[in-house]
Amino acid sequence: MVDSMVCLDAVYFARQCPTIVASDDDDIFVGALAAVAQQAFPVYLLRSRANGEALNDLFAQKYCLVVDQVF
Repeated sequence: MVDSMVCLDAVYFARQCPTIVASDDDDIFVGALAAVAQQAFPVYLLRSRANGEALNDLFAQKYCLVVDQVF
């Protein structure tokens, strides 16, 4: 339920302003990708893993979802 709400919020806010999603949960990636599909403002996925360590990094690079390592 929380994952769904975060995803819906990301899609909503990506239509209005640059959006940052901070999570190591791979389930959040789908919502962040849906937010990117809005093609309005950039969406940044922030997490503690290094680039290339998550299962979805190839899709993130292909679809211009910005993935940064933080923490």
